[in-house]
Amino acid sequence: MNRILAASILSFSLGALIPSTASAALANYTKGHGDIGIAYEGGLWNLHVHLSQFAVLDGIPLAAAQEFSPGDIAIVVPNPTAARPGSSTWIPLGISAGQPFWFLPKSQDVNKPFLGFGTEELDPGDWVGDISLKLTAISGTGVSAGGFFTLWDTDTFGDKTFYWTSADGLGVTDVLTVGAGTHSHNNMAFTKAGTYDITIQAMATHVDDGVIVGSATYRFDVAPIPEPTTATFTGLFCIGAAALRRRRSRPLHA
Repeated sequence: MNRILAASILSFSLGALIPSTASAALANYTKGHGDIGIAYEGGLWNLHVHLSQFAVLDGIPLAAAQEFSPGDIAIVVPNPTAARPGSSTWIPLGISAGQPFWFLPKSQDVNKPFLGFGTEELDPGDWVGDISLKLTAISGTGVSAGGFFTLWDTDTFGDKTFYWTSADGLGVTDVLTVGAGTHSHNNMAFTKAGTYDITIQAMATHVDDGVIVGSATYRFDVAPIPEPTTATFTGLFCIGAAALRRRRSRPLHA
């Protein structure tokens, strides 16, 4: 598995061309398909970020698929926000009905990262059962501001299954299971702007090597809601007209 474009190279060669809107020290993944990639090499988990061709990194579409260490990439969660529906099934988000949250859907939105989980590099015959992905730690400025992170799926009937939710603390139930040799997408929500450093622990049983455990931390940068701005125009026909930037809530489809 190739490791290319270290963070320092990305920051210089790409960031110098287009200004970053999130973490200056990391390359900003803003659009297109990508995965939290799960591979196994030399008796150890290799947890990484896999970005597909045309995924946008620091404003530039990738010419070919590439893989990166988690510490090199910031996954940018942009505005606009969604509003929490009134149904009690949304309580795991940790906010009241009508309150805003930032949303990465399981279905593709061309203006956001389309982030999934990829285990295609694992041979199902090498593993006993599924791989458990446990949310073990979460920190960052968004968390310090009172923000929560949630991962869930919605089936064809609209029923939701919550896998990870930090609103009630982290514990044994914060587990997503994925099969070897598979690919999947889920919904992700963040309830405050700021950074979220999310540590994921992978655990599974290898047919020869036994139980394998490993962790990696992924950075999400949640964009702040734009502050209203005022501009004063002077001229023959108008004086002192104010212009406000508007923000609309995106309808929730997933």
